[in-house]
Order: sequence, then C-alpha cells, then structure tokens
Amino acid sequence: MNKKILILILFPIILYAQDPSFSQIDLNSMYTNPAFASYEGNTKIMLHSRNQWNKINENFNNTLFEFSSRVDLNKNNKKLQTAWCYGIGLLTEDLVIFPELGNSVFIEKQELYVMPFTLEMKITKNSYLSAAPMNITFRKYELKYENLVFSDMIDDFGNIYSLQSSSFNPDLYIHNNLVSDISSGIIYTRHGKYRSTKSNRFNIGISLHHLLNPIESFSGNNDEQAKLPNKITVHSELYSSIPKSKKPVIPYFRILFKHETYAKQQEIIMNKTEFGSTIFFNRTNIEFGNLFRIIKNESTLPFFQTWIPIIRYRINNSNHLYILSYSYDGNISKSDQNLQFTQTGHTHEIGISIYLSSGNKKNRTCAAFEDMSNNPLYQ
Repeated sequence: MNKKILILILFPIILYAQDPSFSQIDLNSMYTNPAFASYEGNTKIMLHSRNQWNKINENFNNTLFEFSSRVDLNKNNKKLQTAWCYGIGLLTEDLVIFPELGNSVFIEKQELYVMPFTLEMKITKNSYLSAAPMNITFRKYELKYENLVFSDMIDDFGNIYSLQSSSFNPDLYIHNNLVSDISSGIIYTRHGKYRSTKSNRFNIGISLHHLLNPIESFSGNNDEQAKLPNKITVHSELYSSIPKSKKPVIPYFRILFKHETYAKQQEIIMNKTEFGSTIFFNRTNIEFGNLFRIIKNESTLPFFQTWIPIIRYRINNSNHLYILSYSYDGNISKSDQNLQFTQTGHTHEIGISIYLSSGNKKNRTCAAFEDMSNNPLYQ
C-alpha cells in the first residue's frame, strides 16, 4: 500500500478540508447559528444544495436540510412573550483528496444536528433575544474507495487490477462510530420604533462551534492535529425600507455581514469574511443582490476570493410562503498563490425555503418580524 495515500486517508480533514459554507449567508440557517431555529415564525423547512468547483471535482457537493418550529409559552401575557423553538438538520458533504500520484480519494460526511431548546424572548417593546445554549451534533464519515489504486494492484507492465486483488482492507477505514460535538449561539434583534418602521429590523448574533474539539481521523488517534478547530461566527443583518413614496422602485433592502474565525490551540488558522446587500423590487416577487468573500489563511494576506450574485423568487400561497433561490460563486482571486477561476470552474448553489402558516394572524409576532400579517415579504 502506498504510504502517501495512507497518510492522506488517515488525516484528510486536517490537510484539505474545513466546515462547508453556503454563500447565501442570509438564509438564517441553524447550521450558521442554532439560535435561528424558527426565527421567522412558526414552521420552516429548508433544502439547499451546493455544487462547488466543478473543474476540480464534479462530485464536491454539499446538501443541507433543516426543519424548525415553535411553541408559544405564554400567549396571554402581553408584557412577557416567550417561545420554545426547536429544530433538526442534516448536512451531507463530499470531501475530496488529491494524493501526489494522481489518485482521488473521496470522503463522505453526514452530520446530524439537533436543537432541542432555543428560547426566544421579547425583552423590550421592540427587541428580542434568541438563545440556543446547546446544539448537539453527530457526525459520521465513510471512505469512498472505489477509485483508489494501490501499488500491489499494478503489475510490471503498468496494468491495473481490481481492488479486490490488493491487500486493501476497506473495513479498517470505514468510520462507523458517530462523532459527537456541541455548539451554541445567541441573536439580538431590534425592530423599528414607530408604526411605519416595524417591518425594519437589525440583528446581530454570535455562535460557537466544535466546543468539544472532536477527533476527525480514520485511525482514531488522539493527536492534537486531528482535532477539529474551534469556529466562531459573528453575523449581522440590517433590513430596512427606503423612505415612503407613492411608487418606490426599491421599497426594501438588506445589508449583510458574516465573519468566521477558525482557531486551533489558541492560534488563528483562517478567517473568512462575507458581506453584501440585496434589494426588493416593488410589485414583484423578485429579490437580487451581490455578496463578496474575503479569505485570510495563516500564510496569506487577506484577499478577495469570490463575487456572489444572488437572485430569489417568492411564491405566496394562502398563508404559506415559498422562496426559490440561486447564487453563483465567481472566483475573482488574482494571486498565483490562490485558486483562480480557471482552476476551480463554476460553483452553483440552489435552494428552496418553505414557511408554513407564516402569514397566519394567529402567529402575528416573532423575532424576525414584529407583525407577520403586515410583513412585506408575505404581501
């Protein structure tokens, strides 16, 4: 068995991978912050898929499914409004490794995360606090070994025999044990003070991930390098209206920001910053915008990596809302030290979000919107 291949199998996550990220940072995903459980009110279902860098590997896909809902705890108390929010999510990810000899090694990761308790509380007349003290995560890894080629499979004439003829033992490298982890998060949301600005909002949140620093290694070793780094995510959004006119072209806009820091052994190993804005067109169901991504690794200065155009279409059916979304990652890095578009190719990201009974008068308020029945997203 080739030792170079074996080393990469044992330490795939350390050398080549990080947490998957989705470019549409305004999805209010529980994967970003567990306090986003049922943030927009009542029941939310989201399915999102990302196909990244198809020139490098067309199978490098991420798929995210989330379900969240809520239970109002004191409906009759007008002064203190609280809700118990909960949710569950499933992330599947294909990781790829490129050994020096040209073999491709595929790792499939499945991640199940459960938000058993998120407390949403109205703390003032126009502000909310959403807190998720503990999000429980379970991960499972599996080696996809169909394309592996080992030295004992090649004869003196260069012919390659089947994997079954080699000494490779696939059972040794299938990680069937679930790896557990914990994350937590908190979000502060503030709405406009006056009746005409209640639909406006500002939120800011922080989430902590990989608090248990679990091991990601098929060998099961306890090496410090095999531990997942801590991740701190800070995010913010300003959702506001342009001053009223009879027929505004852009009635609402959003300004978005997210920053992720990866740290291991109290040293920062990577920073990722995303920012941009989206706008809504009056009397249409269309929203579009642009985001930018800046990356800083241990060995590089900050550089613009990606430009991300986004377009969305909303379908309002009775009390339910369906949002279809698409974004495209355009790699704009110009440095020879970083991956460029000619090397990476296209990255597409599509998704659908379903909000059940979000416009129902019985569910009039939540952290995201002070008055759901007058919320412009559901008109």
